[in-house]
Amino acid sequence: MRTSVRLFQVGLLAVFLAPLFSCGSGWISTPNSNVETKTEPLVSVSLTEHNLTLGAGETHQFDVTVTGSSDTGITWSLSGCTGDACGSISSSGLYAAPSIVLTRVLITLTATASADPNKVDQAGIELIPVAVSVSPASAWVVPGGTQIFTAVVKYDILNAGVTWTLGSACSSNCGTLNNIGPASVTYTAPVNTSDSSSLKLIASSVSDPSKKAEIHVALAEAGGMTEGDYAFAFSGWETTIADESCWVCEVIAAGRFHADAAGNITEGVEDINSQSGVTKALPFTGSYKVGADGCGTFTFTSTLGSATYHMVLDASKTKGKFIRVDALQDESSVSGSGYFELQDKAAFSLAALAGPYAFGVSGMLGANRQAAVGRFETDASGVFTGGSADMTQQMGGGWDSQISSTNLKLAGLLGAPSVSTGRGTATLNWGSLYNFAYYVVSDQKILLVQLDARNDTTPLLKGHFQRQKGPFSAASFSTPAIFSMAGVWLDFCGFEMDAAIGQMSPDGSGSVNGTYDYNWETQEQPFAGSYTVAPNGRSELSLKTVSADTRNHVAYFYGPNEAFLMETSGTDVLFGRLRPQTGAPFSEASLSGTYLTHTGPPAGDLAENDSGLTTFDGVGGLTANVDVDDSGNLRHLEFTGTYTLAPNGRGTFIFSSPADGTAVFWVISPTELVSIGTTTTASDFSESGALLEYEE
Repeated sequence: MRTSVRLFQVGLLAVFLAPLFSCGSGWISTPNSNVETKTEPLVSVSLTEHNLTLGAGETHQFDVTVTGSSDTGITWSLSGCTGDACGSISSSGLYAAPSIVLTRVLITLTATASADPNKVDQAGIELIPVAVSVSPASAWVVPGGTQIFTAVVKYDILNAGVTWTLGSACSSNCGTLNNIGPASVTYTAPVNTSDSSSLKLIASSVSDPSKKAEIHVALAEAGGMTEGDYAFAFSGWETTIADESCWVCEVIAAGRFHADAAGNITEGVEDINSQSGVTKALPFTGSYKVGADGCGTFTFTSTLGSATYHMVLDASKTKGKFIRVDALQDESSVSGSGYFELQDKAAFSLAALAGPYAFGVSGMLGANRQAAVGRFETDASGVFTGGSADMTQQMGGGWDSQISSTNLKLAGLLGAPSVSTGRGTATLNWGSLYNFAYYVVSDQKILLVQLDARNDTTPLLKGHFQRQKGPFSAASFSTPAIFSMAGVWLDFCGFEMDAAIGQMSPDGSGSVNGTYDYNWETQEQPFAGSYTVAPNGRSELSLKTVSADTRNHVAYFYGPNEAFLMETSGTDVLFGRLRPQTGAPFSEASLSGTYLTHTGPPAGDLAENDSGLTTFDGVGGLTANVDVDDSGNLRHLEFTGTYTLAPNGRGTFIFSSPADGTAVFWVISPTELVSIGTTTTASDFSESGALLEYEE
């Protein structure tokens, strides 16, 4: 039995369409009548099915039972549609969908008892137009190289497949299509890339040519990253049909690799913790390709198979963000997001790592989510001293199930890192013992992935250590800072993703006010409150909104106005960061240029994962090209919109293409911002709960 219930799928910056139903795939869950208006006869009507999805031309036989009368006749009717768009229903209950379905249609079928016309039962019929998808949804091909594309056409009763054409993104020298078939095609890139850095491949349904998929194809070089050693971290969700105890489980990984200047990945090693178990220090090799805009792909190959990631590089080409949607093992698929950074090999020793650190970790398994923040000091032998931690956990997913433990004593030990890879092991104990693999980025930052096998109550934790720059006091929090956190909560539809962003404006002596934006509530909620900061960086914050809702938090500062942040009230287990805001006052002109666009670690399996680029024109207009993983469905989107920006750094995105939608964002600095989706009448992509970050 699946422990994390998925009853509908939603997306941020993906398909800006409101869900058609509040839960489930249909809108009629029980018979809607059979209310007695007279005592005799006791007639009852019952359909065996109440929700159905069909494509054009498909048929379905409805079965119905009439009790309480010898007259078992039924009158059938269709509503919610007009004319030919309704399809037809025979006297025996055989429904036939119309031969053409141009748009999604919701039809109500009513079965009325001949013995008593007050007795009815109803079923919902959802008619779906032909839908075309192509894998991969976007691709980077080296000059002269090839890429095979595969099409899937759903709700096509003719099963006629697609036709393939190249779009007009390039004027000439676009490459060629070979081995053309109704389900696949081979694209060969031109050798000369001067006129075709990017193009579209179009797959059009043969049965309904108006239904098509457009695939982004970019030409890339085998290389493009700064040559060197990189540490990476990944978190996501694994869907499997092989494990009944955990149909969707968290999967986390961390590791390192060497990238040369020719597109090769060597000397890879990673630790993976998934529903299949814990895999330690797994060797891998791979390759990578990067386009002129910094977007591209890389592939890891190990004894577990191959995994492909879509990435975007920063301007220095030493840091990147990535998403993944592909198979990890047989009968298993993985989606999620991560990042990599160039390693400093001078930090590969306990002596170099000695000193104070703050840390933050979080994770989820089934209905249990946990986060912890804390700090410690380590000496040249790796032993922790002065350790302190706070933990919050949601047990069983109930509304009142969150528990918090504060000011726990933390003990721990760092094992010596490998002098060649920067990999080591660590133990942390704040009441329970946790084992981690760690990978050194530098003497300022260390990545963590838990090595303990999952069980029924323990989430899989991931996060990082950040070197502290203390001592601290209330004066260490004295200028405006932007916070961003993610979590989950339980409602009648299952586990929903939460995201919260906003601004805190402290006075440096214990009082704070600001604005809270939350993806499920009224936006722009002002709050006021108080905070404390201990010399070791531990801070308690109590924030009261205008609705009299008090939100309590614990933070561990690692520098002035920057900290790991965790909410300790409510049931969401919100966890994230607090970062100092610079560059105010702001206006639309504060954002100008092209920004890396990516999502942070997904708190739950419904969270969206994005990777790509957004360009702001400095006067309120934006364009974006992103790869979007919406609950395992990878696609490439190109959209436009507008933005407004207030002097305090709070802004709004309004997307006009490919569909309407809105999002709230806060500027951390003119080169960095964070956003969440908001609920509107045209869109409910707030439910994805994704934190979308932008870096110039």
